[in-house]
Amino acid sequence: MTSDKIKEIIEGKRCPKCDSTELYELFYLRFKCANCYYRYTPNVIDDDFRVLRLFYSGYNAHQATKTMRCSYNKVYRRYMKFRQEILEYADKKNIPKQPPISEIRKIPKDKGLTGFKDFARLKLSRISRISKNHLPLYQRELEFRYHYRNQDIKSLIYKIYLDALKQP
Repeated sequence: MTSDKIKEIIEGKRCPKCDSTELYELFYLRFKCANCYYRYTPNVIDDDFRVLRLFYSGYNAHQATKTMRCSYNKVYRRYMKFRQEILEYADKKNIPKQPPISEIRKIPKDKGLTGFKDFARLKLSRISRISKNHLPLYQRELEFRYHYRNQDIKSLIYKIYLDALKQP
């Protein structure tokens, strides 16, 4: 996804679902696609992209809240939505599963870790606590980030987000 396309989506010139440029304005800052009939508000999409930028940069939800100057719940809900989309993507692409992060947190700090365990320990040090219900989301996010650690994941995360929008 190029920045030009993202800009067109935010400006209401391109549909985020089907890439059509045939949009019409319903009422103030709300658009409907003439091709797929998808309705969207560019402000919401813009906020999502701003939060995505902080997400792929490694900001935790508290840091992102301070940077965006918005509520914690708004950022947290979007982060969890992105983690769910990453989980579905990782399962679809068969990204290799790693040792559970619940076990990694129990390893003493003085142990010399390598590979995924060391990577996960560093990332988990920025998170104060994780609910047992959300553990699989964090697990797959860390596996995803580890698998693509030598690549720029910005465009891939944007693609995952837009693909999720295209789902019915």
